[in-house]
Amino acid sequence: MLGVHRASIGRELRRNGENEYTVFLAQRRIRARRRAAKREMRIIESDPGVAAFVEKLLRRTLSPEQVAYVSREASHTTIYAWIRRSRPDLRACLRRRGKRRRRYGTRGILSRYQAAKRPLAERPAVVANRSRIGDWEGDTARGREKPALLVYAERKSRYVVARALPRATADTVQQETRRLLAPYPRHTITDDNGSEFALHRLIEHDTQALVYFARPGHPEERGTCENTIGLIREFFPKKTDFATLTRRQVSDALWLINHRPRKCLSWQTPCRVFGYCCT
Repeated sequence: MLGVHRASIGRELRRNGENEYTVFLAQRRIRARRRAAKREMRIIESDPGVAAFVEKLLRRTLSPEQVAYVSREASHTTIYAWIRRSRPDLRACLRRRGKRRRRYGTRGILSRYQAAKRPLAERPAVVANRSRIGDWEGDTARGREKPALLVYAERKSRYVVARALPRATADTVQQETRRLLAPYPRHTITDDNGSEFALHRLIEHDTQALVYFARPGHPEERGTCENTIGLIREFFPKKTDFATLTRRQVSDALWLINHRPRKCLSWQTPCRVFGYCCT
């Protein structure tokens, strides 16, 4: 059924399946093994003397290629990989500050994530009419550092659910989306174009809701969620460090928002229109 040889599937199950095989745990194990691969054999990390010498030359404004010629210890690609992997603070010593440029002629090539997205134009008209409960909009509110707040707002009732994340990665967003929306009706989800929603096919599998994406640069197509994040900013301004927030603080803020009478709901509260209370 998968079009893959049975031996390949067997090896995958032995590597990443213990009592039960799950995609999330398998992907996490794969990434951990990839980070640890050849760690002891890496030229710069395994020799503090080489690392100090390379750092000294970089701080003297030499490029990695010039450092590789002078030191004769590591190639310039090894030095770039070491900076990216272990010493991001040394990017300031690079000519272009470590910025990656798009390869010439690749503008029209879409990644598998970008090519598989459902555009907003394919979303059913009933969603735009706000005539049913169960159509959600999602986005992440960023704080001071990498932690973020994952926010989902229901279009008809304006009911909001949210969860603070240590990092807004695709894995954590997929996992928390499943937990946040599990108790509620779900028909469609309209997400932001950020890479944190790259596992939208898994989100569809978990929630049994079709995921659509607004056009890049058009936040008004997810106006309900954008307005909701604005309401949340009253409690957690932009410079808030979400890593310090407790689940109780987030739930208290959501309770106040969901129990606030709204003019667009004929002065009813989101909880009343939604039919679920956030207590």
